[in-house]
Amino acid sequence: MNRKIWIALIALTGGFVLAWLAVSAIDFNDPAFKDVQRLLFIEGSNQFLSANDPVEMTPAPRLGYLAPDFRLDDLEGKPHTLSDYRGKPILVNFWATWCPSCRAELEGMQAFFQQHADNVQVLGVNWGESAAMIDGFLERIDVHFPILLDIRGTAFVSYQLTGVPTSLFLDSEGVIRGIWLGPMRPDEIEAGFARFWSAEEMQ
Repeated sequence: MNRKIWIALIALTGGFVLAWLAVSAIDFNDPAFKDVQRLLFIEGSNQFLSANDPVEMTPAPRLGYLAPDFRLDDLEGKPHTLSDYRGKPILVNFWATWCPSCRAELEGMQAFFQQHADNVQVLGVNWGESAAMIDGFLERIDVHFPILLDIRGTAFVSYQLTGVPTSLFLDSEGVIRGIWLGPMRPDEIEAGFARFWSAEEMQ
């Protein structure tokens, strides 16, 4: 048999052996594995927990955990602390002006916020740009929820994000109930909150 074929067969066999060893090493009763199972309810680019799923009140950038706190200035230099907004559900959206889909998403979030401002808080966290750059961008978009400056990317890094737009759905206690990667429409925002928040509360 051709030497290259033998080498390929040996490499393939070795790969299967390593994969079997990795799976056999998993303790399926380990709490850590149970924690991973909670993340398996995925629909395309989003992950959600329902209102009845167990949560942890330990801060961690993960579904079902308390959202790590941050303190960032808005465009006027006023500081905002995430935990100060507890008491109502929060949508935290990480975005940037150079992101093509972020503009339409911000407009949709404004439409959602305008309808539900009494019961929901929306926070737009800009990643790595100055107030001057954002002001010019927002001249073309009528946004009335706080836009916060993550100039050094500290919040972006603390949430272990890999791109924008990324949105986090927090319940009234500050627990991460949903993570959405990519742009959203207003109806998708409502559907996301509906996973853990009753229709009566949203009115």
